[in-house]
Amino acid sequence: TDDTENNSYFNPLGQAGTGSLVANMDDVSWCIKLNLALCGGSRVVSKQEVQQSLPTPQQLAEYGRKSPAAPGGDVDSAPMHVYLYPHLLAALLCEQHDMDDEALGFVAVIHDLDPNLGGDNSATSHILAHCIKGRVLARRGQLHPAGVALEEAASLAEKHGLWLLTAFALRDLK
Repeated sequence: TDDTENNSYFNPLGQAGTGSLVANMDDVSWCIKLNLALCGGSRVVSKQEVQQSLPTPQQLAEYGRKSPAAPGGDVDSAPMHVYLYPHLLAALLCEQHDMDDEALGFVAVIHDLDPNLGGDNSATSHILAHCIKGRVLARRGQLHPAGVALEEAASLAEKHGLWLLTAFALRDLK
């Protein structure tokens, strides 16, 4: 990404929120790391490694921040996660490692639609975040709030015609 003549999209690592390009490698790099850890499981990345290296939801939002010099950028510009959904990936990874408080923290950011804080307006992200919240709360023995979250997931999935996600939410609810 340091070759500006051949790179017209990504600011280099360590330059999140700066430069004239629309996205940055910090965001892309974290999404790749989160995917690897999520898909590889504890054989590839241990819970201890996740706990030591995972950014906070606010830090993750900053990695995707557009710079004021980027097209459409200004001081309050929204994070540019460009269909990568890092907060959802982080929430799923935390859930996988029984890091319940952290998972709920990432879920909260997904549901906060303030784009300057990393909100995510994707229907699938909201549905899956409700499912994560429901499963975490159920694991904690908070069955009523868990049911409410899973019912919201099923309702949203049905509303958007996402039948497989509806089935998953109903499975978790049962």
